[in-house]
Amino acid sequence: MRLILAIFLTVSVFADASVRAHRRAHIWAEKTVLLLHFDGADAATSATDVALGDTAPHTVAFVDNAQIDTAQSKFGGASLLLDGNGDYVDVANSPDFNFGSSDFTVELQFRLGGAGTNTWQELIGMWAEVGGGKSWLIGYDYNTTTLYFATSADGSSQDVCSAVVSLDGFVHLAGVRDGSTLRLFVNGTSVSTAAVSGSIYADTVKPMRIGARNNAALYAKGHIDEVRISDVARYTANFTPRQGPFQAIGQ
Repeated sequence: MRLILAIFLTVSVFADASVRAHRRAHIWAEKTVLLLHFDGADAATSATDVALGDTAPHTVAFVDNAQIDTAQSKFGGASLLLDGNGDYVDVANSPDFNFGSSDFTVELQFRLGGAGTNTWQELIGMWAEVGGGKSWLIGYDYNTTTLYFATSADGSSQDVCSAVVSLDGFVHLAGVRDGSTLRLFVNGTSVSTAAVSGSIYADTVKPMRIGARNNAALYAKGHIDEVRISDVARYTANFTPRQGPFQAIGQ
């Protein structure tokens, strides 16, 4: 009888732990507002948002020669190829990308492919240089090898954290708003922080853009993989980047 009771209690403990882990995974999944793996056939010109936190997947459009490339990838056997001369991917405007004063995380794998046609390479963001349309961005200055994560409260001014970094092969980049602090991570290591306050400017018109700046020809050159945007501060200290593709369910 005691043995049966012990077995029952052991099974109950493991079952309870499994349920809690499952619930935590779903909670984290609901925090993901965009997830793009950029997998598929070589030269394909489409990608699907597989995030579970959306009410519906976001519409994704490839522009110019932006395409899936199976020659390079971090995970999954393919990635987004951008030639640095007119290529980018647009994700339709959504309240999911207007974070207000809330925490958020923008992350991706980037493999630099050279100088492109511009010194500045816009990797991802909602940022228009003209007309007061700055919201948030991650960008890279090829000449100075400086990585930037910036936000704007009014569409014009900006809060910036930046660091001189070496981009060799695929590099995991993450920009995080954590309360009153902006944090920039490279391969899980914090490289810069900056103070931020109030709400971030909400652009309700322009798309969220990968590989170029809104209304400016600042094109990224290289490969982008595993783009994830979350409405939570996923990283607040140094961490080990996931050694595999992001999962639709889980952290």
